[in-house]
Amino acid sequence: MIITRRIIQIVFTDKWCEEQLSRLVTLEQFQGTSDGEMDEIHVLRDAYAADVCVLLTTGAILVGGMAYEINVAEHEAFCVVNYNYADAAGYWSFAHEIGHLLGGRHQGTKSEGAQGFDPCNEPYSYAHGYRFIGNDNNKYRTMMHVDPYEGSRIKQFANPSVDFQGVPTGDSNHDVALVFT
Repeated sequence: MIITRRIIQIVFTDKWCEEQLSRLVTLEQFQGTSDGEMDEIHVLRDAYAADVCVLLTTGAILVGGMAYEINVAEHEAFCVVNYNYADAAGYWSFAHEIGHLLGGRHQGTKSEGAQGFDPCNEPYSYAHGYRFIGNDNNKYRTMMHVDPYEGSRIKQFANPSVDFQGVPTGDSNHDVALVFT
């Protein structure tokens, strides 16, 4: 099965004051239900039947984003994304963090000097990011592959049924799109 489009519908947006966001120290506080930090998000999520909650912030987050866990249950589907990297070319952290919530993992092997590899194969051994060389002889990496030295990130989750630059964007060991079906 080939997934060519996944629709994300934004059902609610709001602005929290800078003072409130500056107190938001951890993802767990965003996800928590009774810690006094944005607890109303759970009521809103239920009211809008949202599958995932994403907090876009310009606050003190040192990475592009952070997901609560890999392949989560509904009540754990929370992530925080740095607004500056949410849709920035080469980052696309909004999609990357939702990829984690749905079961995607970083690349599974570590090449010399590689960053951010994830050798864990749970819950899916094939749900890792992928790196490949296109027909133009440039290195590319899919959405869940995080090492910038391993090529340019493309807007594609690993999927052996989809080509980029004439080359499949995955193989049987790298098929993040399969977990989305």
